[in-house]
Amino acid sequence: LFSQTAQHLYNTIPYIHMAKKFLLLLPIILLITAFLAYNTLTSSSTAEAQIYLEEGTVLINNEPLAEATSLEEQDVIETLSDGLATIILYESITVSLNPNTKITVEELTQQHPKLAQEGGETWNTFTNIVGVESYSISAGNSLATVRGTEFSLTEDKIITTEGEVEYRRGEET
Repeated sequence: LFSQTAQHLYNTIPYIHMAKKFLLLLPIILLITAFLAYNTLTSSSTAEAQIYLEEGTVLINNEPLAEATSLEEQDVIETLSDGLATIILYESITVSLNPNTKITVEELTQQHPKLAQEGGETWNTFTNIVGVESYSISAGNSLATVRGTEFSLTEDKIITTEGEVEYRRGEET
């Protein structure tokens, strides 16, 4: 009887070692699985720059805009007399273009995107939620650099509703 029990224990020793290895690896496997699940659920791809047609005629690089489109550096957006559009940069900046407005996308760096307004009027909202540190838009010899604010800009005036805007017109600040 003793030899049978000893033989049985001897035969189960490899299984005990395998079970110990499995129990040691189980927490690591669970941690990796949890990390991958968390990363998949919480990561979102942030669009750099999108434009949405609100109404009327809007051109991108002299081509009519028909649906939401990604923008790239040096794209030129123009709303005609009946056109309204909205640009969203890094899900943090909203630029509403009024009719007869022309904008060029100068830089799409996430920390400091820049637009150039060549005419017309825009309404800008900057919420600073996805790593954007500041935002600049120029109009003629005027430049507005903002952090967390709302403002309207034309070549000769700026109107703010909240927050701080550094505004320069020519050499004046």
